[in-house]
Amino acid sequence: MTDVFDALEFFGGSRNRIRLFETLAAGPRDRRTLQREADVNRVTAGRVLADLVEFGWVRQRDDAYALTPMGEVVADALADFDDRLTAAATLGDVLEWLPLADLGLDVTWLADATVVTPERSDPQAALRRAHETVREATDLAMLSHAFTPAIVDTVHRRVMDGELTLEMIVTAEVLSVVASDPDLAAKLRDLTASSAATVFRYDGEIPHILAVADDLISLGIDDDRGRSQALLEATDPRLHDWATGTLDEYRAAATKVTAADISP
Repeated sequence: MTDVFDALEFFGGSRNRIRLFETLAAGPRDRRTLQREADVNRVTAGRVLADLVEFGWVRQRDDAYALTPMGEVVADALADFDDRLTAAATLGDVLEWLPLADLGLDVTWLADATVVTPERSDPQAALRRAHETVREATDLAMLSHAFTPAIVDTVHRRVMDGELTLEMIVTAEVLSVVASDPDLAAKLRDLTASSAATVFRYDGEIPHILAVADDLISLGIDDDRGRSQALLEATDPRLHDWATGTLDEYRAAATKVTAADISP
């Protein structure tokens, strides 16, 4: 079978076909093991396996079945298709404000994401969740174009108490705003003087708030007016690699801030 529409019709026509094929994608199986793991009866398994052999996706040797090289390609395509559909369903309208290509993001990395959006009954939901992450993390790296006094207070307290290792890369505008408040400026000087915290100034635009909190990746999504539309949280290792690489790029172009740089 080479026609993509025939393939979609085949898999779309029965969940049993998908379960059985995905079970084989995990490795060769004999007929009885395949029936048990895919939760299909003997008749169904026989019919589906016959079709898969005919398509050239599966080969049979005695009572064992395994994917052919062509079947392995189809299995990879099916898994990718499933991941993309899952990500689209998970992200929904947030995709309108998520420039995947500009950010170098693959949407499948967000298939398992938790999406927190502002609601009429809870307009601060995303901000509150971001604050919770700051309170829970033990190692936190942040890239941000905005900060709230509450988050500055929390990271300051936790760093000073030895509960948090912190790296912040923020815009010059954020530093200016924080430094203009005597209390926040004093906390920022404490952070720059601490061996457990490092602060960098980035003299350019930071389009989205990004945080790596232990193994959790948080990505803040704004609309074209700078209004928060969602907070995405995910743990996919590929997303983690992207996030740490993004932080590396911004850090390399940023300037380390010292206590002397913050006016008393």
